[in-house]
Amino acid sequence: MSEYTFYKEFKAPEGDYRTIVMDYMMAMANTRWIAGEDFEITWKKKGDFKVDLSFKKGETVYGVPYSQARASLDQFNMFAKDGDTFTSPNYYYEEMVGNHCSSSIGLAYQQLIDFPFEGRLKPGTARNGILSFVNGLKKPDGDEYFTQDIFDLNGQEALFEAYASADKGDIINKIKPGTGHARMVRSIKVVRDENGRIDPENSIVYCIEQTNEFDKTRTDRKTTWWIDRPYSFQKLWNTKFMPLTLDIFHTKEQLKDAYIAFDGKNNGDSIKSGINGKVTSNFPLAYVRATVTDSNGNTVGEIYKYKFAKQYRIDLSEFFAELKTDTLPEGDYTYTLRAGIGRGGTEIEAFDFKI
Repeated sequence: MSEYTFYKEFKAPEGDYRTIVMDYMMAMANTRWIAGEDFEITWKKKGDFKVDLSFKKGETVYGVPYSQARASLDQFNMFAKDGDTFTSPNYYYEEMVGNHCSSSIGLAYQQLIDFPFEGRLKPGTARNGILSFVNGLKKPDGDEYFTQDIFDLNGQEALFEAYASADKGDIINKIKPGTGHARMVRSIKVVRDENGRIDPENSIVYCIEQTNEFDKTRTDRKTTWWIDRPYSFQKLWNTKFMPLTLDIFHTKEQLKDAYIAFDGKNNGDSIKSGINGKVTSNFPLAYVRATVTDSNGNTVGEIYKYKFAKQYRIDLSEFFAELKTDTLPEGDYTYTLRAGIGRGGTEIEAFDFKI
């Protein structure tokens, strides 16, 4: 890799694919942190559902926070490693470090494959060869369809059999105009009558899901992650959820190694007037973050790019003004560059310099 000044490989995980995905979901759900101040997660611009989540300073909380920012576990750990205090520059749902229902699933799938945040979680042009309907459910022609269209096309019995055929790591997904929700299957209980027909009231899908509400069924922890929440087949039908599966669960295609690379070189003199280099990866970038801290550890300049849809390359030179090194007073400073993908993050550059 001679074209790069830095190259970090993230080896493909080994083991059962469904277990790898579920282990990452559970790691995100079980990470522990302490609220560094009183705060509420709210919309910056009013959305189509409620996001009023309140936290008190000193509270212990479990799970990556609920937000639209598509943050990996490694990304969250930059702000609060397991058990550490978490604070954020703001607490807007659209911006603060965290993830939501579908992005948490996408990050879990990124443990296996290049799975960008591209459109809705459904089979279609962007997802052909990546996602399929469980048990061969039929889909309408084209990509613009909703759960109700799948229900109308397949019927109730076919949906019940599809729920029964779902497995750990699959998706239970609702799509309706303007909104939706996604859950990941943890396990399935199927009950049939004497004629072999599914009993939809007593057949259950147990799910893990990142939500906009605290789990009020738990007294042992404060969390927006609902783990092993049971949903009867009948309720899933009534609330219009359809089952999807990741194709690689079935093809067993060999996983690829991932990498993060950098082709630039910065030092204590050059960083005062500019920054150079491009961060690249073969998996979707979760974030790229360059910081300048003063001798007291305070961040005085920062390039922080995140909440990507389908980003594999960032040119740092475009964002030098955000680092503010050309406006700093005399003193001792530290520059650090870090980047991450779903599988993890790495420090690319770090050095001290003087103004």
